[in-house]
Amino acid sequence: MMGTPAGKTNDTTVYKAPEELSSNLDAAFEEILLKIDENLQSLAISSLKWLAFSFERLTIDLFTEIFAQYTDKSAPLDEAEKLSSPYIALKCLSGLVVVGEHHVWLAEASLKEYLTSNRIRRGPASAFSFTETVAHLHIAHSSLIHHLDCNPPGIPNPYENEEQTVSE
Repeated sequence: MMGTPAGKTNDTTVYKAPEELSSNLDAAFEEILLKIDENLQSLAISSLKWLAFSFERLTIDLFTEIFAQYTDKSAPLDEAEKLSSPYIALKCLSGLVVVGEHHVWLAEASLKEYLTSNRIRRGPASAFSFTETVAHLHIAHSSLIHHLDCNPPGIPNPYENEEQTVSE
């Protein structure tokens, strides 16, 4: 069997390249995820679910609200943290997200695949793994929390009288 001439690739090299790239990206994603402060992990996971499965790119304002939002799994951000939450969120997810003029999105399309893959579930960053269904349920749940926060019980609905008039 003849060797491959210098500067040339053979079929085996071509087929190995995507696998090596994938494992290198996995290692990079894992390293970044494992550096996220333990106190911010649930907020980071929430943000990653939104970024991975939102139907549209998130505006910076919405991303900030999502990051500042809490569920029973994490403590609420205090007012000082809420004011600096864009900075906290972007620092926390540095290397995983891209910030444009008005929007935030995942830095690599392969990050979404990694977060939902069996590879992450078997590794040290398994706490960051989720399924598409779990992400969609989380988005629905946090949307409801946001809605209820913006519309607390006891505040009159300005459309209440209009609805009665229409239905009569």
